[in-house]
Parts: sequence; C-alpha cells; structure tokens
Amino acid sequence: MICGTIYYKQPAGVLAMAMLGWGDGLAPIIGTRYGKMKYHVLSDKSVEGSLAFLAGSLAAGLFFSHLIVPESFNAGKILIIALIATVVEGASPKEVDNLTIPLAVIAASRFL
Repeated sequence: MICGTIYYKQPAGVLAMAMLGWGDGLAPIIGTRYGKMKYHVLSDKSVEGSLAFLAGSLAAGLFFSHLIVPESFNAGKILIIALIATVVEGASPKEVDNLTIPLAVIAASRFL
C-alpha cells in the first residue's frame, strides 16, 4: 500500500514492489523444491531459496527500474539494494517479510 500510494512511480517504490514480487515469489518455490542447505534465523530458510530471492529481486529491480524510471537507473545501486533485501528476507519470519522487505528496500533506496 505504501509503495503504491506514497512511492508511486518513484524509484524506491518501483524497486520495493519489483523485489518483493519476483524475489519473494521465487524464494519459496526454489527453496522448497531444491533447498538442501538449510539455515534458521527467525524461521527456516534455505541458501538456495535465498539465492533465488537475490536473482529474482535483482532481475526485477533492473527490469522495472529501466522500464518505469529509466532516468534514475543505476545497476550498482540496484545490486546493493537487492543484497540488502536478501539479507532482510533471510532474517525475517515468513509472515512478516511482506512488510520488512519493502521497508528495507525503501530505506536503502533513500540512503544510497
């Protein structure tokens, strides 16, 4: 809701929605099917799922930033934000990451 209203068509909002949608969509699919290396912070996750999150969030961030806000496209910044989002996703409980990921992405976008 915050991304769609306050950050509508702004780089931070585009990145937050893209990374949440693609990254958090891929992580459980890949992690459940192929996840062999498990870890636990506040919930059970897998390295494979986290790598899928990173790949999906990076791809989505690059794609949608270039498509929607090309004037602010910065691949290096998007990579750093995707890494931050991956760490936050890996440390978040499964039901809370839909809030923590966009907040982390928006905060990282604003400070970088």
